[in-house]
Amino acid sequence: NCPDVLVLGLLQINPPITLLRQELLGKLFKVFLAPHPNSGVILAHAWHSQSIQIKPILMLSMADWYLKAGQEGDNEHSRLSRILDVAQDLKALSMMLNGQPFPFVIDLAILASRREYLN
Repeated sequence: NCPDVLVLGLLQINPPITLLRQELLGKLFKVFLAPHPNSGVILAHAWHSQSIQIKPILMLSMADWYLKAGQEGDNEHSRLSRILDVAQDLKALSMMLNGQPFPFVIDLAILASRREYLN
């Protein structure tokens, strides 16, 4: 009932980031990629976290959320559009376009180009 409190708690724990913590954060980040009243605050806090291990977890969570849209009965384009909006808000697009998995990065780059977000 309180995924935002759980994420903030997991982000506050000192390193190392255990496998359990990685899996929990990965699943919880997806809650905030879908519409949630605290999405902006939670994702920004996570992205700007002092731990260098959080950004890759968040990026993989975004990719996984997008790539599983069809299996979960959701629209891939709406998810990709949401991810691009989040990336723009976080000023994270450049870093995300250098990430993986490649099918996700290519689709994100195409959408960013269509919206003229790329130089």
